[in-house]
Amino acid sequence: MSRWFLLLLILTMACIFLVQCDRTKTPTSSNNSIIIRSVIATPPVIKLGASSSIVVDAIDADGGTLRYEWDPGLGEIIGSGSKVQFTALWCCLGARTRVLVHAINESGAFKVDSVFVTAIE
Repeated sequence: MSRWFLLLLILTMACIFLVQCDRTKTPTSSNNSIIIRSVIATPPVIKLGASSSIVVDAIDADGGTLRYEWDPGLGEIIGSGSKVQFTALWCCLGARTRVLVHAINESGAFKVDSVFVTAIE
């Protein structure tokens, strides 16, 4: 029994390490003209293997176009743009996972906000 527990522990740690190491390049400046009005996860609590729809409502007060980069923490993002799907990985069971979104304008300036999603059995 302890051998299975050790194997599960090693696999969980490997999952956390691999997911945390897979980061996208983050822009280097902040901008006050970008306004993130909301980031909403529907539903905020999901069963393991299910997904939550995450929508960001943001504008560039200078009239510029925004693009979005998502950091799912311990999970997976499907899609791109202002609306994506988040799926929790098996190692997230019971965890409250913070999903970050970077709203980035044409000059590379950005604002960051987040939402939490919890995975249950």
